[in-house]
Amino acid sequence: MAALVIPILMYHSVDLRSEDYLTIARDQFARQIEHLARHYAFVTVHDVATQQVPDDALVISFDDSLKDNIDHALPVLQQFGVRAVFFVITGYLGRDNAWNPRAYRFADHMAPGDLWDLARAGHEIGSHSRTHQRLTKLSDAQLEDELLRSHNMIAALCGVAPGAFAYPYGGYDARCVAAMRRHYTFGFGSEREGDNDWAASPGAIRRIFVDAADGAEELDRKIKEYRQAGEHA
Repeated sequence: MAALVIPILMYHSVDLRSEDYLTIARDQFARQIEHLARHYAFVTVHDVATQQVPDDALVISFDDSLKDNIDHALPVLQQFGVRAVFFVITGYLGRDNAWNPRAYRFADHMAPGDLWDLARAGHEIGSHSRTHQRLTKLSDAQLEDELLRSHNMIAALCGVAPGAFAYPYGGYDARCVAAMRRHYTFGFGSEREGDNDWAASPGAIRRIFVDAADGAEELDRKIKEYRQAGEHA
């Protein structure tokens, strides 16, 4: 089987300022997207699953379904005609992130209606589980609950079943991958976990972490290295 290597960028928060490593300032995000839109063809995970994608295909993804994605990232994406994949934590929609002891700052999550608006605008909604647990530590029943209830809620809110899943904290094992694949087509890890060849490892795909300081040259380098690693694996 031929390798299917499509770089996928991983973002979390976009705000007016960058105050932690998971947050990118809106102005810097706009510069990154402007450069990427000039040199790559943005596609969604659904595109990859259902059609031939161009050689310069690139996916942009957001984890954690933070409201600042709507307030600050979405206007930039619309400006440059970019479709993205938003991995949402369904159990915290309409709530804040007080559940997360590792959060760097207080932040709100998207509301349920935001998912419909994103989907209607051409973006893809994927699952980031129901409550962002470390899946490898859950029982089989708990794991199924995190995967299936999130899947069903996204389907109900957006009118289409999600085909993409991002593992919380990037963590998974063979049991998690097998359970995930019962409900989703592709599963995504982090910058450390996963394979670059989507065809060889559809349930465990590595992503590219985008740093707040990444300029055009650094983004191009990361994308080039991702492709080379997947094609020569």
